[in-house]
Amino acid sequence: MEYRRFDNTIMLRVDYGEELVSSIEKVCREENVKLATVAGIGAFDSVEIGVYDVPTRNYEILTFNQFFELTSLLGNITTKDGDFYGHYHVTIGDEEGVVMGGHLKSGIIGGTGEIAITILDGTIERQKCDITGINVFKF
Repeated sequence: MEYRRFDNTIMLRVDYGEELVSSIEKVCREENVKLATVAGIGAFDSVEIGVYDVPTRNYEILTFNQFFELTSLLGNITTKDGDFYGHYHVTIGDEEGVVMGGHLKSGIIGGTGEIAITILDGTIERQKCDITGINVFKF
């Protein structure tokens, strides 16, 4: 993993075999990022994605141990109880062009990950929604 900061933007390269979610967190902690948007592309060798089931308040996790293009990573950085909180969604595609997506739980890079973190002024805290159980923005 290597990165460079340009004013309010961090350009992050996550290398083959490295885990993407923890790499983003590590950089954000090093740079003291409290609020940001995240976007990226790349490839995975293995990935865990989920879809949240509101009635059960659980993520249904799908685990794939195969190569996927990371066609889109979108997310944000906020705080919960004053600590780092990353929330990411991905779209991934296989060798046949089949595309799927969901909440990114973890992903091991299978080529490279090219990530842009755009830092915003301020902070947004999260709180648990009583209806859904989801940690939502608290303004």
